[in-house]
Amino acid sequence: MEKIVVVGGGGHARMVISTLRKNVHRFNIVGFTDIKEDAEAFLGIPCLGNDDVLAEIATRSLNYLALLGIGIVRQADIDKRVALQKRLNALGFLSATVVSPLAIVNEEVFIGAGTVVFDGAVINCGSTVGKCAIINSGAIVEHDCRIGEHVHIAPGVTLCGSVEIGDKSCIGAGSTVVQNVSIAPGCMVGAGSLVLGNIKESGTYVGSPVRRIQ
Repeated sequence: MEKIVVVGGGGHARMVISTLRKNVHRFNIVGFTDIKEDAEAFLGIPCLGNDDVLAEIATRSLNYLALLGIGIVRQADIDKRVALQKRLNALGFLSATVVSPLAIVNEEVFIGAGTVVFDGAVINCGSTVGKCAIINSGAIVEHDCRIGEHVHIAPGVTLCGSVEIGDKSCIGAGSTVVQNVSIAPGCMVGAGSLVLGNIKESGTYVGSPVRRIQ
């Protein structure tokens, strides 16, 4: 079994740990880190301390895995995840790719290192998902989609066929992106939005159909 540390101690981290536990016989979850050094254990998994302990953990073995357990709600969350992943890489941690056994991942799909696919998600043929992305509960990624690095596809999102999502973007819960649409890097699309055409500039977009608000 592969030893793995989850970086983060909030609700998203609990989901990550729950998904790791569903991958029976693959992962040995050593613990999680939290900004509160004395955070209480959850799901039977201990808190190892704050992120400062990562350097010490990395010295124990060259084969430890680490996985981001920080959710994405705003652009600052993405920036934090990117910085933490760079730190983990520099410390020598390997990245895990984790797919819930309750998700459906069809043939000819590529999923990058550090990405988590949660319960009920569907990723269809010919799609690619970049590094350190989140494909959240019940999201549907249809055929031939291209999802970049550090992207969050939130719960209940539908990406129709041949959609492209640029790096460091977040598609909010329950949103729909119609087929053949491209969304630029660094976009935040609000929950329940409808994207009918290409989004060519980074920014915050909301509505049905979407309009830029920031």
